[in-house]
Amino acid sequence: ADSSMGKPAASDETRLVRTLSTEREGQISDPHAFIIYRDGLCAGNAGMFSTAADLAKFCRMILNGGSLGGKKILGKSYSELITAKSNVPNARRSLGWDMAAESMPQGFSAASITHSGWSGQSVFIDIENKKFAVVLTVRSGDYKKAKADRVRIAQELLR
Repeated sequence: ADSSMGKPAASDETRLVRTLSTEREGQISDPHAFIIYRDGLCAGNAGMFSTAADLAKFCRMILNGGSLGGKKILGKSYSELITAKSNVPNARRSLGWDMAAESMPQGFSAASITHSGWSGQSVFIDIENKKFAVVLTVRSGDYKKAKADRVRIAQELLR
């Protein structure tokens, strides 16, 4: 597995990218998360390093009810939490996931979840139709435009 929290699992700099506001490849761009990891703690909002292959495994595990390769990774209660909208009026989120229709590629069902990173990555999972897309980019400039562009890339991937 190539995924890690706080610092990249890969040491080969050709496998790392430099994100907005960092000095070199493989650094956390969120200044608060950077300090939290530097001090030996874990921030839940930033600092994950991964690959498209590892994220695809994660998506397949979610689509398979929390199991991957015959092994149970997540319990049923977690699967229910990430696919149930919050009880807050006009909620568009589940636990940790965006569920708003405008955040999804065209054709995704109402049983879809997505999560996007500030520095340019998005995961889209349509649980009802058993499909997903992983889009890894490096964002520069306008956040809303970059996020919309990732949705368009996902739509093209799923054609």
